[in-house]
Amino acid sequence: AYLGLRHPEAFGRLGICSPSVWWDSRVLLRLAGEIPKKASQRVWIDMGTKEGENSVTNAEDLAKVYESKGWRQGRDLALVIEAGKEHNEAAWAGRFDAMMTFLWK
Repeated sequence: AYLGLRHPEAFGRLGICSPSVWWDSRVLLRLAGEIPKKASQRVWIDMGTKEGENSVTNAEDLAKVYESKGWRQGRDLALVIEAGKEHNEAAWAGRFDAMMTFLWK
């Protein structure tokens, strides 16, 4: 997420899986809020409901910031919240095909 926010000209597809939005006082939300204009990027954000306290809310907040900058759910933004999934490789692998399909459609 960080590199895509800082260098949108280099990263046109962002697969943001289980983002640590809480890190560094939620710096990802601040950086996303500083985007001067909508970039030509497709953004996938996903999270499992068993990843930790506030994880789902944080992922939703990140998606809301992208929406406020012009991204639209289902068009160039996807937010996927998967019930019962934890922060692990099995959960990410289960969402991988859907993420790749969305990012390259």
